[in-house]
Amino acid sequence: MPTPLKDTARHRLVFANVDERLTLWVDGTTPYMDGREYGDGSGPRPLPTAADLEPAAIATENASVVVDDLVLKRDIYYTQHAVMPELAEE
Repeated sequence: MPTPLKDTARHRLVFANVDERLTLWVDGTTPYMDGREYGDGSGPRPLPTAADLEPAAIATENASVVVDDLVLKRDIYYTQHAVMPELAEE
């Protein structure tokens, strides 16, 4: 979907993919209100696919971007180990 990002300005973007809902914040506001749902919410969650285990990627269309201060958080569902390594040592 198109975003309200225009011209050459600095923006803070936050993107979440949680419970079958995609949400984007641009400079603290949500241009798509409460996000966009996908799936029907019924049945068990699918098992990870090979694509889920690939490194994250950023793509743009008709834009040149510079990414800095990137933070990626994933829940345990997508990790290879049931316990996070930093918690296993406690």
